[in-house]
Amino acid sequence: MYIRTDDEHNVLEVIVVGAKPTTNGYEVDTIDDSILSDIFSYKYIDGSFVKNDNVNPLNEIIDDVKNIKLNTMSSLCNMTIENGIDIGDEHYSLTGNDQINIMKLESNARLAPDQSFPYHADGKLCRLYTAEEIINIAAVATSWILYWTTYYNHLKAEILAMTDASDVVNVKFGQPLTDASMESFKLIVGDTVITIDPIS
Repeated sequence: MYIRTDDEHNVLEVIVVGAKPTTNGYEVDTIDDSILSDIFSYKYIDGSFVKNDNVNPLNEIIDDVKNIKLNTMSSLCNMTIENGIDIGDEHYSLTGNDQINIMKLESNARLAPDQSFPYHADGKLCRLYTAEEIINIAAVATSWILYWTTYYNHLKAEILAMTDASDVVNVKFGQPLTDASMESFKLIVGDTVITIDPIS
């Protein structure tokens, strides 16, 4: 885990996954939860976190903080989608190419419902799928993509409405939406709620 500070030692960023910043970057083994929950009110001086009573410096650049957070959340959304779906005992990745292949197969399956089509689950040999199986895979994949795209769009709206940089930084992909967002979210995707361990 790394942190990045400004020239006055105020903590600006916590990096769980990624490289150590080349400027004002420090490696830390762990950060106490009581500090982590309010990390941007601390300075990092000589290997120690020191409480900073000043206003959060990130609030002065909150739009930049939001843009960084949104880029991160967008990447995590894409990663979640591309990780794919499980149907029975088989797993299907949904990279961009996978999505194109599935859409093409679905189109062919609908045009020729009595034919079989070659495809394969992750780590499995190619086999012949019935048109019904292909259409089902496409339907589940479409629902999965809609679910996470809609989740991200609602999370994005919540982030853009925030006024405290600390709240923005603490957002995790997969965290519950607010009640108002969840109501709108369910109107689009239905009542099913998929949970994952929140990702920073």
